[in-house]
Amino acid sequence: MTSLTTLGLMYYISLFMGDINFNNFIIIVFLAELLSIIIIFGLDDALIRFYRDKVPHQIVLSNISFFCIISSFIVTVIWVFIDLNKTQLFTINVNENLKYLILLYSIIYAFFKLISVHYISAFKVSSYRNINILRSFFIISSTLLFLNSDSDLNEVLIILVISNLLLFLFFWDFFKIKISSVDFKRILEYLKFSSPLIIYGIFSLTSDYSSRIILQYINFDPVQLSAFNFYIQIVLLFQGLNRIFNKFWNPYSQKLLSEKKDIIKISESLAIIFTIVFWIAPIVLCIVDDTFIVELLVKKSFSNNFHFLILLIPAIVYNFIYMIYVSRYYYLKRTVEITFLNLITNVFSIIITTFLSYNYGSLGAIIGFNISCVISVLFLSIIFYKDRIFNKIYKVFSFNLILLILNFYIITSFNSIYVLSLGFIIFAFAFSNINKIKISFK
Repeated sequence: MTSLTTLGLMYYISLFMGDINFNNFIIIVFLAELLSIIIIFGLDDALIRFYRDKVPHQIVLSNISFFCIISSFIVTVIWVFIDLNKTQLFTINVNENLKYLILLYSIIYAFFKLISVHYISAFKVSSYRNINILRSFFIISSTLLFLNSDSDLNEVLIILVISNLLLFLFFWDFFKIKISSVDFKRILEYLKFSSPLIIYGIFSLTSDYSSRIILQYINFDPVQLSAFNFYIQIVLLFQGLNRIFNKFWNPYSQKLLSEKKDIIKISESLAIIFTIVFWIAPIVLCIVDDTFIVELLVKKSFSNNFHFLILLIPAIVYNFIYMIYVSRYYYLKRTVEITFLNLITNVFSIIITTFLSYNYGSLGAIIGFNISCVISVLFLSIIFYKDRIFNKIYKVFSFNLILLILNFYIITSFNSIYVLSLGFIIFAFAFSNINKIKISFK
């Protein structure tokens, strides 16, 4: 719901405040995400892991929250000396008010993420749902009431800050840190686990935004850039679903592993299910693209580039496959290897996406995104080759790779025969593997 709300806010900004403001807001979101990652320092994953140990949750939470307060102060001091206008990330002038609103929102957003992970890790699903519903309600209602064509990005940030502060009033108990529980040795233990993960977080985020940053930097056509930004944000919405899935799957799979249970069967079943889902999506989108429905839903400059979405969405299946199989190594505390895996994956992704975006514009960015998703699973298989992961996933991996290539051909020469052919392949795959899907949540 959080990602959906962000998408709605972005579309509202594009519709009423123009493409330039929309493209600059994307950079603000990037900076807020980056600062929140630095503030949390990978301790959200530590929260998931150490909640499984025989230590009261309140002790774990108090130590992590205390560290985040200290890191927020350090980030604030550093932020004072940064001139955003010299970074050339923005095509508008960033005044002091906007600069510090970005900082304030980043700090608040970091603690919102921490609260969310806390409720998921403690299996308090209703609390997790409520906090996201409330946040979405505050943002949506404030946006409709106060934003219009005369608004600027300062007002957008004010709405985000106030909406999140109002949210915290309903979850005030979370911030009652027991100082007596704060143990610096314990914090160092958590940081030893999480410190490699912050590198992963930063590079992963940069990989997600590298194409948009480059296109903004080279003064790419703002109208087409806004369409690309909008559709890539929809893709990130599905990435958000991936993160939500991971927040449930990670604790659940680690629980199974702690009980010495085998998760191979359920992992294979999930990979098949996600493959079917993410290839039904482009078939539906191809059919919709041939009607007037898209023009009714989005503005003309977005509907003219609807093929961006069809080319982007299918590759996400690789991210889900990656999350399914990497969970085991979090439980085994092999965070150094996970960090190295994500480091080389994201460095490669940033390089290839930057090169393709710079030389081939939006199409190059789309191809780079597809390649990035594929190599994440490929490198996972290479880094943990002793576990022979590829033997378990090579059929799903190859099947999806062939369809990705076929998908580009379909979009460049659209024909209903090809759509029906692709649909037949998907459902044939589903039918042949339906007996392999065995999932039990007992």
